[in-house]
Amino acid sequence: MRKKSVLLNFRAIGTPAIILKLFQEEMVDETKFEDGLAESRKIGWFSEAVIDKILMEGLKWKRQLA
Repeated sequence: MRKKSVLLNFRAIGTPAIILKLFQEEMVDETKFEDGLAESRKIGWFSEAVIDKILMEGLKWKRQLA
C-alpha cells in the first residue's frame, strides 16, 4: 500500500480512496469507478456512509470537469 500511495502521489488510505484517486487521475472510467465502489459495498468492509461519500466526491469532481 505504501509503495502504491507514493507512486500515485497521495496519502489517502483504504480501497474507496484508491478507487476515487484512480478515477480522478483518469486511470479508470466512470463505469469502473462505480463498479469498484459497488463491489466494495457488496464485500461490506466499509460503511455505507464512506462509500456514499466517495461516490459523491467522484461525481462532484466529474461535474467540475464539464
